[in-house]
Amino acid sequence: TPISTDIIQIEATDKDFGVNGELRYTILTDTDNFSIDSITGVVKVTGLLDREREPIYLLKIEAKDQAQEEMQLSSVVFLKVSLEDVNDNPPKFLPTNYHVRIREDLPVGTVVTWLDALDPDVGQSG
Repeated sequence: TPISTDIIQIEATDKDFGVNGELRYTILTDTDNFSIDSITGVVKVTGLLDREREPIYLLKIEAKDQAQEEMQLSSVVFLKVSLEDVNDNPPKFLPTNYHVRIREDLPVGTVVTWLDALDPDVGQSG
């Protein structure tokens, strides 16, 4: 997902009037990969995401009213961001070099070795 992509808009409600009903949003989870617009609640991508490195992010988001003469009240919600896989990793042979000695009189179609390749992508991409 490209940086600056909006992924969701969080919306909380407060039945109070005036500043007591105005909300500001904050991500409480320490992350460099996501940010939230404090006024609109729009969560966007701010860092490079890689499913093979971290497939799920759990973000704790707070909505807090802007009361000035009374104690500010808040509520939290957890946002689970699950990354879908894309074909972003090439297959790799393990080991990277093979050495095989065979007799010259082997019949055609004889298996002489097995090659093993791994791809960290999942599904049809892997």
